[in-house]
Amino acid sequence: MISHRFPIERGEEAYKLISGETKEPYLGIVLEYDGKKELETDLRFTSQAVSKARVRVGMIGAGSYAKKFLLPNLKSCKAEFCSIATASGVTAHDVAKQYGFAAAASEARDVIGDPYIESGCDRHAA
Repeated sequence: MISHRFPIERGEEAYKLISGETKEPYLGIVLEYDGKKELETDLRFTSQAVSKARVRVGMIGAGSYAKKFLLPNLKSCKAEFCSIATASGVTAHDVAKQYGFAAAASEARDVIGDPYIESGCDRHAA
């Protein structure tokens, strides 16, 4: 049940509505994006120091099992975290920052096609 639609350029108006600043009833609000500008799916963290480890990790998905077991264990083994992708780029970004990945993406193809995983992801920190 959608009561309001706003173009992304009017996002501030939508925020004012849901924050109560605008005294208007609402049920559901949709921010519309025309999609003409391609969104970034691959972020590179250039200021990050990446270790010289033997095991390089390119991970697709960062669910609860990965965050609770896989990533902490790989980190304790001094693995080199190269790329991570999740359906939500925001989650990929957060996990990348937390574990020290050199790159985060919202598309699996960015991890699969990452040439630095085999050759050494220290090149991400260019």
